Amino acid sequence: MVIMEISLTLALATVLWQYNKYIAAFLVMAMISMFYPHYGPMSFYAQKMVFIGCLWYFLLVHYVENIDPFLDAMCYGALINLLVQCLQVVMKDLGEPFFLGCQAPVGLMANPNEISALYVFCLPAFFLKMRNNLNWIMGIPFIFLGMILSETLMGFACLWVGFVVWLFHQRKYWWVLGAMLSAVLVCALIFVPIKTLFLRYAVWDVTFPILKQHWIMGAGIGHWKLLFKGAMPFDGQRWTMAHNEFYQLWAEMGVIPLVLVGLYFIDILRKHRREFVFTAVAISMIAINSVGNFCWHIAPLAMIAITWLAILEINLRKGITSDRRI
Repeated sequence: MVIMEISLTLALATVLWQYNKYIAAFLVMAMISMFYPHYGPMSFYAQKMVFIGCLWYFLLVHYVENIDPFLDAMCYGALINLLVQCLQVVMKDLGEPFFLGCQAPVGLMANPNEISALYVFCLPAFFLKMRNNLNWIMGIPFIFLGMILSETLMGFACLWVGFVVWLFHQRKYWWVLGAMLSAVLVCALIFVPIKTLFLRYAVWDVTFPILKQHWIMGAGIGHWKLLFKGAMPFDGQRWTMAHNEFYQLWAEMGVIPLVLVGLYFIDILRKHRREFVFTAVAISMIAINSVGNFCWHIAPLAMIAITWLAILEINLRKGITSDRRI
């Protein structure tokens, strides 16, 4: 069984190498982390999720030439979730809860940050669809409506980052500076009092001394729950996720995968072309969402994120001009 797992992983990593060596190396590190420092059910299933994600990436970059069906899926998926959100609002007002696991309407997702991230990840697809059909612009206000209904500011913070990236692509550098300064002001007046931001920082602060004990190779992929299985001292709750994918990656797999992620982003900046502006916007919003959320642990969000990475690779390799500056 173990030999088969290793063989499948190395085979996939070999074919991935010709498309993106950093993703291939990350897959190999996930396999190593599955066995070291110790092998168990959590590390086994976590590595399988990485394997499936890399397999999805490979299938896209190897076989797909027309990305429009995937953009359609993102757009329609977001609108279907909005429809469910609206039904939840109506049914809640009527006293008949409809798939409501929390106070805010969350569509088909589990919590407000997840549904907000779904809208943010799918929004660039609407702009790309407008290349061929301007009617898709009518869907954009509905996405903002869904984000407002989700009752979380995480999505809007990601949108601000995406907007700054778009401005930078347009070479409106003074506007970029103004957007950054305005964000600092908004954070000072509005974002700072938000309790969840302090809770996230408190989690990272409490867990950092333990993380330093395994900073080179990590505690093993999927083992965050084993490292921090007790209640946090500041709120009495058990945090099964770090709410920061980069921090949790460091805790579980060590510093090498974190370096690979950094090199991957540097490689994107090195090879990126300005005509792929909305793909860059999507990836930047995914990256910033990963700092305060656990989007890579949610299957639909992870699949959308991987799809955007694959779309960028398809465009860069085949010279398809898929973005239009607006």
